[in-house]
Order: sequence, then C-alpha cells, then structure tokens
Amino acid sequence: MTITDRQRRTRKALVGGARALTAEHGLAGFTVEELCERAGVSRRTFFNYFPTKESAVLGVDPDWDEAFLERFRSIPALERIGPLDDLLSLTVDAFAEMSPTREDALTMFAAIRREPRILAALIEQDREQEQRLAVVIVERDGLDPLTARMTAVLSGAIIRSAAQEVFASGDDLAGFATRLHEHLAAARAALGVSPAPATLIRTKDA
Repeated sequence: MTITDRQRRTRKALVGGARALTAEHGLAGFTVEELCERAGVSRRTFFNYFPTKESAVLGVDPDWDEAFLERFRSIPALERIGPLDDLLSLTVDAFAEMSPTREDALTMFAAIRREPRILAALIEQDREQEQRLAVVIVERDGLDPLTARMTAVLSGAIIRSAAQEVFASGDDLAGFATRLHEHLAAARAALGVSPAPATLIRTKDA
C-alpha cells in the first residue's frame, strides 16, 4: 500500500492531537469528536486510521509497519550488509519520512506521565513488532530464531537510545544517522565485535 503525503499529514494530526489531549486531560477526559475537531477531520476519518483513542496515542500503523518489513525483506542480496545494519539503514530513511520533532517526543512523554498504561501498551507494541521482525529475519537471513529475535531486540534498543539522545539535545532530525552509527559502534564494542565499515549507515542521499 502506498502512503500518500495527505495520509501522513492526517495521521500525524490525529496522533499529535491524541497525545496532546491525553497529556492535558487523560484518555477519559476527551472524546473522539473533540480529537477530530482538533485535527480537522471527520469521525469516520478517525476510524479509518485508528480503532481507539489509545491506538492513536501509540501511533499504531499496521500498513507502515508492513511496508517497512517489506522494504527490509526486499533489499537485494548483493546490497545487504547484515540484518542489524540493514535495519538501522532503513530506519534512517523511515525517521526522515516520519519527520518527528522534539516537541512530538515531549508530548508523548507527557501523555505517558498522565496515563502510565500507555507505557505498558507501548512496550507490548514493541514486543509484537520485534516478534514480526524476527520472523522476517529468519526467512531473509537464515538465522536461528533466538539470534533473529536478539537482532530485532538489539536494533530496537539502539534506535531508541539514539533517538532519545537526538531529542534530548534538541537537534530533532539533525545528526540522527551519525548518532545511530555511534550507538551501533558502542553496541559492537560492548559485545566485543569488530567495528563495521564507515559506510555502515546508508541513506537515500548517500
């Protein structure tokens, strides 16, 4: 499924509005209609994107997740570096497509503080994504299930660590690829693995 710019803008408005309203009032403190009014969309449009207010706060997007997995699966064999490196390379492009900002991150943190159950749901969502990713890694790279699962878990940890550092510095998108590379190098050092080439993180503009 091809995601249009309009769909991205609509989803971003709904997610941002849901997080802001949750931070201000809690999940029970606003209605879907109030969220739709804030985002400038109809109630029907909301339910085309999300089944619940909580899913909107989480930013759940099965189509985007599947598209990311397909991009990972479809990297030509001769262009692959390795499952972990390929995942982080694609993440740089995905991060640019989503264009998250420091304000987005702060709003999400505020929503979690107001509704701690959002954090539990977010952790469960990450776990499910890691499971799906591990299955694809087994299929694509022929790794055993445990190694594939650890690859998925490690990629998520590196991405979260780099993103947190970017947002904490106020840089937003600036330097994300560099920070991701640095965090991957640190992970390799911690595991006693030799550093990868400097061209590790590939981007569309590389």
